[in-house]
Amino acid sequence: ISMGREAIAFSLLLLTVAWARTSAAVFPASFRPDYYLDSDEYHEANIASPTNGGRFHIIATANASGQAGDVYIDGVYANLTSGEWSFDWVHVWPSQFKAGDEVWISFHSDDPKWNTPKGKVFSIEVKAQAPSSSPSSSSPASLISGQFEVSSDVMSITYVTPTPDMAAMKVFISNAIYNSEAGRHQGVASDGQCRKVTGLAVNGVSVQEGGSGAQVGAVLCPGQGELFVVPLSAPAKGGSVYTVVATFEVEGSGGGQGGQVEVAVAGGRTFKPNFIIEVWPTSSECPFPTVNDTNYNRLRQLGVDTIRIGEGSASGNGCGGPPGEVIVNELAPKYNFSVVADQSVPISKITTTQSLAGITVGDESDSKYHTDDLRSKMTDTSSIWEQLPEVPVYVGGHVNRFTGVWAGVTDIKGMDFYIAACAPHITRWGKAPPPRGSYDYLRTTRINTMPQMSWLYSQAFSSGWNVNFAFIHTRRQPDAEELRIEALSAVAAGAKGLLYFQGRLAEDNKEYAPSYEQFGYVSHDIHAIAPYLSEGDATGMYKKSGDSKNVVIVETIRSVDAIILIAINTNVSWA
Repeated sequence: ISMGREAIAFSLLLLTVAWARTSAAVFPASFRPDYYLDSDEYHEANIASPTNGGRFHIIATANASGQAGDVYIDGVYANLTSGEWSFDWVHVWPSQFKAGDEVWISFHSDDPKWNTPKGKVFSIEVKAQAPSSSPSSSSPASLISGQFEVSSDVMSITYVTPTPDMAAMKVFISNAIYNSEAGRHQGVASDGQCRKVTGLAVNGVSVQEGGSGAQVGAVLCPGQGELFVVPLSAPAKGGSVYTVVATFEVEGSGGGQGGQVEVAVAGGRTFKPNFIIEVWPTSSECPFPTVNDTNYNRLRQLGVDTIRIGEGSASGNGCGGPPGEVIVNELAPKYNFSVVADQSVPISKITTTQSLAGITVGDESDSKYHTDDLRSKMTDTSSIWEQLPEVPVYVGGHVNRFTGVWAGVTDIKGMDFYIAACAPHITRWGKAPPPRGSYDYLRTTRINTMPQMSWLYSQAFSSGWNVNFAFIHTRRQPDAEELRIEALSAVAAGAKGLLYFQGRLAEDNKEYAPSYEQFGYVSHDIHAIAPYLSEGDATGMYKKSGDSKNVVIVETIRSVDAIILIAINTNVSWA
């Protein structure tokens, strides 16, 4: 775009104002409350709504070099491991600081004092890690010391991802995106005001200095968003930190230095875009090349490109194949498929991450809100970041009211909510979940996880869907329509990876042949648009009418080169 000198000077002025505050050790921050679904529609027994606190992102500047140690937020020790719950978890990245560099700090707390942080200032300090040889009485140096402030509660940086060549960053900014489906999510409502984007800095460099041509000056009204593509000075490395700071002026607030200026920030770890179509296999079917070529080839024919593995994935259950690390190091690169490994695969034995799409530290781990398992996942994640920084870490879930606290513990958050056959679900027993239930649970997960990625589940084939109880014996797997609704619900919710549970091939027979055929159709359809899905973001920017019962799901996913429209008619009745 072309901008006059006055406009450029104005943008730079506002950006300078924001960074002047940072130089005075008041760091910009963003906050989101936990988003959850209405209990009347999705009743989760004995689970309270998460009405207090939320998640913060802080972009700080290191004032000294060293290895990060203890973190203090508002004067309170934040690196808690058990017992106390002033903070649920905290992450700092990178862990090795260099003076003058930007650092991403993220934490979650359900303390009521964080309910309305806008306009308030809180202290933040990160101390150096004390050397093991240092006496316990010595006081570690302070690597970060200052304050942070949230200045906007409606402007959001919803997704940040590099281009495939890692040479530029794509930044999605929205005004009140969380309210795109009015009334379905609890949280901050739009204030009805438009904002002008007056400055944008990525990894500490403003877009004007970088010469990106991003649309600084764009005006975003409620429900609107913008995509910025910002070239980097050098290609990003996998696992490296990214930081984004955007400044806005509230339209009609006066303009210039007298205008109302707001700041939104985002941070995280950088990964090459990679939309996976993964299956959790039945271990006894051994779907790996050289182990069971028939089952492996069938999964590939069905559009699967990634397989979840553990140490015994191919060696246990009579498969006679190699252990998990051999699949990671040898089979996957040789046969051109990807794997998501659980923690039973020893990291010390992984010699290449070429085909390692991610490491999972748990699935449906969100059994409680305050649980020591939350802290152990945080610790495990930090450890993996240090050992294999280029590999993203994943954790799954199944409770929408716990999604907010778990989102951010890892790089990627997952969710499952199955609507077909006799699959178990977290909502009221004996009542079939609504056809749009998958989308609602998955979208809530995506909202809580922004700006990081979500890998989201779709129901597939499992013996667990059959019923064998007392004198009741029912064999039931998802039909073709159910499969397509659930898979596309994940895409519409903003998934950056589609996870199928489960990949049982024993059901691939005449009775369920149409279901397997649809599994293949929808997987190949999604694979065809995967590059746009991995680089794009679900915008919520659509209008529909005549749908008083809200049975039609509509979503637009925007990337640089395309806008993907997803439409799902859930006006069906269960057999």
